[in-house]
Amino acid sequence: MWTRDIGMLESSGVWDAAAFDSADYALLTAFCHPDAALEELLLVTDWYVWLFFLDDHFLESCMRRGDTEGGRAYLARLAAFIPEAPGATTPAPDGPAERALADLWLRTAPGTPGDWRRRFRGSNQGVFDEHARELTLYGRKQVPDPVTYLDMRRQGRGGPWAAELVELTLRTTLPATVSTTQTMRALKDAFGDVVRLHDDLTSYRREVEQEGEVNNEVLVVEHFLGCDPQEATGIVRDLLASRSRRSEEIVGTELPILLAEQGLGPPYSGTSRGCGTS
Repeated sequence: MWTRDIGMLESSGVWDAAAFDSADYALLTAFCHPDAALEELLLVTDWYVWLFFLDDHFLESCMRRGDTEGGRAYLARLAAFIPEAPGATTPAPDGPAERALADLWLRTAPGTPGDWRRRFRGSNQGVFDEHARELTLYGRKQVPDPVTYLDMRRQGRGGPWAAELVELTLRTTLPATVSTTQTMRALKDAFGDVVRLHDDLTSYRREVEQEGEVNNEVLVVEHFLGCDPQEATGIVRDLLASRSRRSEEIVGTELPILLAEQGLGPPYSGTSRGCGTS
């Protein structure tokens, strides 16, 4: 098993086999990438496993300990394992997060266009930067205001990270003339908001009540409006529904216009499904 060989399970002190199995990341990925071929689906599943492991491992090894200096060093080293040029020399990985990322990049980078690699590397750097900001807020026990929190999460680039994996699974990368447009930025923001809001809703009890986390949309709304958790949850659910409708609106109306203007037909104009769609 890849996760055990990499060292993510019992030896990491973060996950055990039972916790990993119960999370069922393979099912999550299959729902998010229903059109992916088996080879790409297996690769992308490992990317999602790494992302969730990074979140939990960073919490236990750095945030809970209040180790700001060690946390920033931890994140800075990760960037070295995703060089822009495939096959470039990297440091020897130390620990499961580094070993997993190094292995994933070796399996992913060869054969992908340079523009896609630059975008995906940027999205991974955004993930690292978001963890650094969360580390600071966690240490201060400071609940961010809604605007700061939304900006922080979008800068974290989780939406583009997931969207770029969609390109990978479909073996079709967006031209730069499309990927950099306002329409695509709006779509990735809406898509990313849906993913993040859903995660905050489902993980509120664990993150806030058990882990003492301050970076959660329900807590942010609760704190900012002075309401109780149930009311805050309702507000976040409404926001999630609004962002989901916005995503569908862009896909149904604005994206076809953009693709037509660029003279792009299949496979770009296909109706691939993904997380949150039916």
